[in-house]
Amino acid sequence: MRTALAVAAMAALALTFAGCPSKNPTSLAQNAPPVANATPSEPQFSQGVQEVDEEAPRFSIQDLEGNTVTRDDFTNKVLILDFWATWCGACVAKLQAYTPILTKYRDKGVELLAVSLDSGPEQPAAWAKKTHFPFRIAMANEEMIKDYLGDTNQSITIPQVRIIDRDGNLRYKLEPSSTEQDLELAINKLLAEKVGGDASVDNATSDEDPAHPAAPHGK
Repeated sequence: MRTALAVAAMAALALTFAGCPSKNPTSLAQNAPPVANATPSEPQFSQGVQEVDEEAPRFSIQDLEGNTVTRDDFTNKVLILDFWATWCGACVAKLQAYTPILTKYRDKGVELLAVSLDSGPEQPAAWAKKTHFPFRIAMANEEMIKDYLGDTNQSITIPQVRIIDRDGNLRYKLEPSSTEQDLELAINKLLAEKVGGDASVDNATSDEDPAHPAAPHGK
């Protein structure tokens, strides 16, 4: 039943996922000449990273076991949303490259949710079993794709990564050309920040204290 519903939901999507990039994109700095007497500088993001600051859209999707997964399941954690598919070689390669990094930061409050764009849960479930993938996988739905990846009438290249801070705000968008160094830099920046408030505050049900959405970082 869940498989049939998943296939029907994904078939209804107008968004085209295309242009799965090379597994080994050429580094922009690979052919750069050495700089004499260069002084160490603060690490910088590559051009594949967009910094934003807005409340992360809510989502409600199903994991491979049929359990509901929501944004609020990750309150007070840095959440990495990786949009991928088993048929995209670059997606699989990047997900595997991310695994040791995210395993290292897991005890510090960093979680990965691998959001599959496959037509049904069978393909990602088989891949996860074969590779012993240690993180949770869930199936994307149309609403989440629209909220996190944009206009469903446009084609988009995957993998795409979205990073949510511990206050429930969307802070980084990582395009396919981003690197593992970009991911680790973003994680370290967010872990170094003081938590501005409990992202679950917008779940309050008290009549005296109505629910309030999480405020963008520093606002």
